[in-house]
Amino acid sequence: MAGQKSRITAQALVENYLHSLYRYAYRLTSSAVDAEDLVQETFLIAAEKIDQLREPDLAMAWLIKILRSCRARQGRRVLPISTVDVEDIARVEPGMPGITDEIDRDRVIAVMDSLPDEFREPLLLFYFEEMRYREIAEALGVPIGTVMSRIARGKAFLRDRLLPEHAIEQDQPEPWADRK
Repeated sequence: MAGQKSRITAQALVENYLHSLYRYAYRLTSSAVDAEDLVQETFLIAAEKIDQLREPDLAMAWLIKILRSCRARQGRRVLPISTVDVEDIARVEPGMPGITDEIDRDRVIAVMDSLPDEFREPLLLFYFEEMRYREIAEALGVPIGTVMSRIARGKAFLRDRLLPEHAIEQDQPEPWADRK
């Protein structure tokens, strides 16, 4: 049919996005088992609803929407945080010299986990999955400006809590505390 966009198959989704989706799920849950369950459920739903994917270029954003929906249905469980790789978290602010040497691993993990999902998820998608703002906005169902704002506020929170020169004021209010 002329004019119709090319379709993607469920197999192609798995082949192209399995590793990225698993990394994202693992960073959200800090559990290999929970991440595997989320990814499996996500791909099952995606296979059933593959005809709803209108823009193949936004397949990752679509899969993340499905994954987030699955996670919301399961409820957020508090899991051990010692399984997150500190080198991955340290890359949240690229170009910071010696950040892994200056920051305690458990503190980094605790600070990342203390971020509300509305700030943590855009950071994970932007820095770890290297998604564009448009894709993140699509995945999270928010405007691009909101994505940019949440990333900036999340970075500011991490920087204030993790860098030694900012550690003096421990009782700072969260950057999102003024939001209602």
